[in-house]
Formats: sequence, C-alpha cells, structure tokens
Amino acid sequence: MRTLPNNSPARIYPFLMSVPDASEVLLYGGRKVAKDDSAPAIYDTWTFDGKDWYELDPPTRPEEYSDINLVRDPSTNCVILIASKDEGHTPFETWVWEHGD
Repeated sequence: MRTLPNNSPARIYPFLMSVPDASEVLLYGGRKVAKDDSAPAIYDTWTFDGKDWYELDPPTRPEEYSDINLVRDPSTNCVILIASKDEGHTPFETWVWEHGD
C-alpha cells in the first residue's frame, strides 16, 4: 500500500464525483470514523488527481447540510452540490465547483 504525502482525513459516507475533463475526483464532507453513528460531520472539500489529495479552500463553500447530492453538468464540466438542511425538505441550495476553484 502506497502512502500519499497529502491525505484527506479518514471518513465514512463522503460525497464523491469524478470530473473526467479535469482527470480528478472531487470529495466533499462525510463523517469522521467512529465505532458508532455519533461521529461528527466533516465539511471539507478535496480533489484527487490520481497521485495525491489536495485540500481546497474555495472562496465560497457549502454549509452544513444533511441531505446532499452531487451532479455533474456535462455542458460546463462543473460539479453541482444540491443540498437541504432538512432531509427531503425544501428549500434546496446549490453550490457549483469548477476545476481550479
């Protein structure tokens, strides 16, 4: 097993999206690893380029949400996070990530 110089913290239930045109994987959030489901949520954003993880510091970032979906807009190659603070309820909010943010 290869150890990477930069690693995102260990987590469960992250949100991942492949960004083919950028040859990257985008990772958002999840929960810290714990023996039960009481683990605190993580709200950070990382990319993986096939060799290393890079923590992002975008000028705007998603807030704490409980109901999250990631989709990719093929016309712009942007990743769109669609989220709600209450599972299954509106209003939904969106956050757009473009390669290089």
